[in-house]
Amino acid sequence: MGIINTWHRFKAWLKDLHSIWLNKRIPSNNSVQLNINNTFILPTSFGWSCIGIAVCLFVLGTNFQNNVILLLCYFLIAVILLSVFHSYFYFIQHKIEFLPIQADFENRQLYQPIQINSTEDYQGGCLSFQIENKGVISLQQQAKKTIRVPLPSYTRGQYHSPRVSLSCIYGFGLFKCWSHLSPDIDFLVYPKIFKAPMNLVLESEESDLGLSSDSQLAISDNLQGIREYQATDPIHHISWKHLAKGQGLLTKDFSENQGVSGWLRLQDIQHLGLERALQCLCYQIQQLEKDHVKFGLDLGTTKLLPQTGPKHIEECLSQLALYSSSPTKPDSANASKHKAKA
Repeated sequence: MGIINTWHRFKAWLKDLHSIWLNKRIPSNNSVQLNINNTFILPTSFGWSCIGIAVCLFVLGTNFQNNVILLLCYFLIAVILLSVFHSYFYFIQHKIEFLPIQADFENRQLYQPIQINSTEDYQGGCLSFQIENKGVISLQQQAKKTIRVPLPSYTRGQYHSPRVSLSCIYGFGLFKCWSHLSPDIDFLVYPKIFKAPMNLVLESEESDLGLSSDSQLAISDNLQGIREYQATDPIHHISWKHLAKGQGLLTKDFSENQGVSGWLRLQDIQHLGLERALQCLCYQIQQLEKDHVKFGLDLGTTKLLPQTGPKHIEECLSQLALYSSSPTKPDSANASKHKAKA
């Protein structure tokens, strides 16, 4: 066991040393033009075989003074040298731009959007992208293309984007070009959504409004009128009577929601455990936004005043992602550690 632990520590030390060297060789940047400073090239297994054959042919042709064998050897060397230059120039014709990573919930797949621009001086090649052995995305030659490379799984918190490895084998398949690029992008991972009953503390009175998880706050007989349907309208507001008459999608406009305002409080559900409580708040925030209810978020040390709209939702989810009950935030420490290793 001691030898195995020593071997694992040695491998971790080599990995850290390699990361430090890569950070100096290829600094973080969101727009990278591939060139000689950030490109590596070595023969493939087939390439090494061809080099070995060329050496054997040269030895045989020299010892037996056979011009035909020497001619074949020189032809093979010319093909190898030609493959080196074509592989390299195909690779460096690409410019890589890393786009911002959209924040999402921890139980969903996150992606790193990448835009590839090419001069198309060399045709017919294929670039491969990979992040921490998560999955290989191959891209055929195009002048401009945007792809999404899957990221590893993360728990809630803030992280720095990991290195992206890209490679290609061009021409005769004798040489492989690759690079390890580091985007300068930070992104958030929200807690996953856990379905739970609504527990909204009304602002106008000190009582709690407890609802089942599928209840709606916007059901009322106080109908203001009928208007055209919008994509953000709740589905239960659709006037099915008008739709059945062939008058299209119309929405019932109620006025009660404008008077509903309250607080979501972490302390009310903290008995479920910190992570589960944050997941429940995630679900409740989504439901209140769906019902167009004005609400605030009370996490004890942080309070967001009652508002509504996409910006308010984003702020609330960001606070849930970064929340820590201790003075020293473990999520921030994890993010710094992840950034250092990237």
